[in-house]
Amino acid sequence: MNLKFNMGYTDQMIRSIIALIMFFLVWAGFIKETILVVILDTIAAILIMTSVLDYCPLYAIFGISTKKMKGIIIKSKKAGHQSKNGRNR
Repeated sequence: MNLKFNMGYTDQMIRSIIALIMFFLVWAGFIKETILVVILDTIAAILIMTSVLDYCPLYAIFGISTKKMKGIIIKSKKAGHQSKNGRNR
């Protein structure tokens, strides 16, 4: 399985804040119904996991990426010999 990072910093922060709010609502006792507690904790855990991993499976399925691409490097083949360490001469 190849995880390609597809979440930007802002996306990660928003997910983390929402997850922390969900955890707080359950912890503080604002949400008391068992099924809602399980649902909120599960969603919050998924949000935290995707934020930490910098990868969202749904984004991958739909081809979405919120990650900014900085300094894209395009590899080109140059004529020449390669040395033993793999560098072009």
